[in-house]
Amino acid sequence: MNKTTLPQTIKVTIVGGYLGSGKTTLINHLITQQDMSDCVFLVNDFGTFNIDAELIASQGVNTIELKNGCVCCSMANGLTIELLKIIRNSPRPKRIIIETSGVADPAKIRDLVVISKSLQLDQVIVLADADRIRDTVTDRLVGDTVKQQLRSADTVVLNKIDSVSKKDLPELEQWLQQQAPQTEIICTKFARLPTGSIFRNHSLRGKGITTAGRAQSEPDFQAWSFQSNSPFDRTQLEQTLNTLPPSVQRVKGFVRLADDPEQAYLLQWVPGAWSLSKRDESVAQNHSIELNLIGSSECSKALIEEQFKMALL
Repeated sequence: MNKTTLPQTIKVTIVGGYLGSGKTTLINHLITQQDMSDCVFLVNDFGTFNIDAELIASQGVNTIELKNGCVCCSMANGLTIELLKIIRNSPRPKRIIIETSGVADPAKIRDLVVISKSLQLDQVIVLADADRIRDTVTDRLVGDTVKQQLRSADTVVLNKIDSVSKKDLPELEQWLQQQAPQTEIICTKFARLPTGSIFRNHSLRGKGITTAGRAQSEPDFQAWSFQSNSPFDRTQLEQTLNTLPPSVQRVKGFVRLADDPEQAYLLQWVPGAWSLSKRDESVAQNHSIELNLIGSSECSKALIEEQFKMALL
């Protein structure tokens, strides 16, 4: 390999945030705004199906999947291996964008990145759902995870601001600034940011790169999948989604409906909100239904699976 052809460093941007905050939406918007031909996306879903990787790869960019685990804990070795492969490539990409799973601690990924002199950490971006961030921060099961994500950020993107009133927004921004000191806060709808806010080479301002003092135990989440070749009854599916217990934190994947069997839909569910959006057939898998589910340790997988089975036609 002719090492003189390799650039000195590869810039790295880390995109984090709790489940359903809008990470994949941000990246898909970014792809439409800037040429990503010299970028590599490392995408991690905490589940069997890497839904985010499929959605991003469908835009025609170079995507590497980190499967079946949280990138900051059980998948750390896989991330390190992939980063080393990229460093050794010729030519090297100009930038790596790492999309973490919704339960990952971006600070731990930061620690992995700064080990190599061939990688230059640009910044850590953490998204927060304006409508849900207060509830998740105070939640007894996931609050510590969300707080740590916010503290890890260089920039916090307060997303979905259309879900709160203009009157309440300034107070919410002030509260968020208290949760994430020394962090810039940017407000947005639909995770739409100018590229100048994403790529600006200002990371590590006031941020340490050590895990000292950080909680040593990992959040106790479990992930599993639901798959079927039968379509959902739309009414029954809506009833199921509206009655899932609080121990369920995320449902995401591709589904088909009995009243529209030829159309693939992307289902996204977080506590208190869900959506179905039409997707191009090339993005969805052959199965009628492929869902990733994430819940707390208190969640009964068997019970949730039975609820979804009852919604099948």
